[in-house]
Amino acid sequence: DVFRRGGAVKAHGLRAILPLSDDVALVCGEYGFVGRTSDGGESFTTISVGTRGCLYSLDRDPGGVVWLGGDDGLFRSADDGRSFSQVVVPSTEGAVVRVAAESASSRWVVRHRGVALVRDGVEDAAAFIPGGTLNDLALGAGTALLVKAAAQCLALAEIARAEAWPVVSYR
Repeated sequence: DVFRRGGAVKAHGLRAILPLSDDVALVCGEYGFVGRTSDGGESFTTISVGTRGCLYSLDRDPGGVVWLGGDDGLFRSADDGRSFSQVVVPSTEGAVVRVAAESASSRWVVRHRGVALVRDGVEDAAAFIPGGTLNDLALGAGTALLVKAAAQCLALAEIARAEAWPVVSYR
């Protein structure tokens, strides 16, 4: 069986899951909740992040650092999610709704009103996307795909040239 019933997660509104191994995973959600399992989901330990805001996104970079995004910004963990510290993020508006690690030193930070590519802790490229709320980002071979809800459109960018954000609309 691919799916099996695990233990109860005592949290409201789970938003993301990040498997770290066959037995270890992190989940995050509303009211600053982060849970960690080391027994394949049979039980979860609550991890204090220091926020009561909603947490939306989990990702792990190739160097093993776990990134967590939410209403109060961006957090990082160098110990597989046992502890987190807050990180200064680029100045685009809104909560960090998605963080996507491109490499150990480079990550995309998606906020409600903008997106930034951060390399070695410095904002390398940023774009303010008007007319709606950004919801997600997917990385592909040389391309980043942004999903924006209110304006019903997609924006594509080449990773090497993040300043170009042509809008591809759909209906």
